[in-house]
Amino acid sequence: MIQYNKNAAHLGDNLEVLVEGKARLHYSLSGRASNNKVVNFDGPESLIGSFVRVEITGFSANSLKGLWIN
Repeated sequence: MIQYNKNAAHLGDNLEVLVEGKARLHYSLSGRASNNKVVNFDGPESLIGSFVRVEITGFSANSLKGLWIN
């Protein structure tokens, strides 16, 4: 519950994310923000290995979900 509330605090934030690879479930890509939070979002595989901006639109206890700011 504590981690869920910490992740909820990021709702609406724009975070810089290092794209690490494909996401496992409902999103195409996964990466980590500078605070080491996992962020899942949709985008082309060509972004893997680069830094992108992602607006946080959702969260769970284990990760953040967002929209790639193109």
